[in-house]
Amino acid sequence: MAKKITVQIDGTERALVIDFNALAKIEEITGKNMTDMEAWKSLTASEIRTVLWCGLLREWPEATVEDAGKLDVEALGALQQATAGSADPLAAAGSKPGLSESTI
Repeated sequence: MAKKITVQIDGTERALVIDFNALAKIEEITGKNMTDMEAWKSLTASEIRTVLWCGLLREWPEATVEDAGKLDVEALGALQQATAGSADPLAAAGSKPGLSESTI
């Protein structure tokens, strides 16, 4: 199971989940190979917003990229938590042991 992080958007709790569907969508939009650790290190602000948006879609399919853009800097911490603090996309997708839910 992919790791779920809870974030606040406009006063509503939303789940941020980076699973393989999210990784695939990020790749489609950015053209970057998200299983390559170096790709995570060179994300632009626009691409980070795309990552956050794709992470919202699993449990909030009608979310827009603008909704993701409303997340503050704490969301970056959530993204790091979702990737086990190492920008590891396989950890984000829940393929590593010991992952659990977190809240920010």
